[in-house]
Amino acid sequence: MNKENEKFLDKINNALLSAGKCAEDIVTPKMKGETPRETMAQAFLRRYEGREAETFTFGKVKVSHADLLHYMELIARPTRNRNFSICHMMGLEDITTLLHVGGYPLWGDLPRNSVEDGSPSKEEALWNLGFAVKHTEEDTEAAHFYIERKMYRGLDNRVRSGLVVVGTERTDKEWLSSGQASVEAHTFDRDYEVAKDLQMIAGMR
Repeated sequence: MNKENEKFLDKINNALLSAGKCAEDIVTPKMKGETPRETMAQAFLRRYEGREAETFTFGKVKVSHADLLHYMELIARPTRNRNFSICHMMGLEDITTLLHVGGYPLWGDLPRNSVEDGSPSKEEALWNLGFAVKHTEEDTEAAHFYIERKMYRGLDNRVRSGLVVVGTERTDKEWLSSGQASVEAHTFDRDYEVAKDLQMIAGMR
């Protein structure tokens, strides 16, 4: 993704977050089990068919129909994606707290991808929190991350509803030996087929 598109994604993401929303709040996915699954752009076009002249307001930011459609196209994923190897999620509120403790800027102030001068980015922050968002020698596939609204368990062990960053958990040796990797990540590393079977049993196909 080029820098212009990265800046555009950050602009719309920050507008949504300023209103306490995420991309999933804008579209209405098909019911679970329907096939084929829609992309975010397809779901957006279906919901707002014939409303191309509409302007959307998020906090103090106005976004055109064309810009939101372009945003959905850049996300380039199916609605409510569950096709990750190992689902890894963390509340945005908890991530903000950890960023503050680690001396990082606020989430909204971080660029999406790593930059040449080595300054902090969302990618670097999420990598350090166990999200597989970088290419490594052990894992050549870097996964996407996205934000959605759902129930989750916070760092204080309380269940709450809010915005959650969802992605794939790292399975590289550094993460597995960090003491923070999940049981699923260790199982995936030892026996992929067992991990796959457990995912299917849990309904995370």
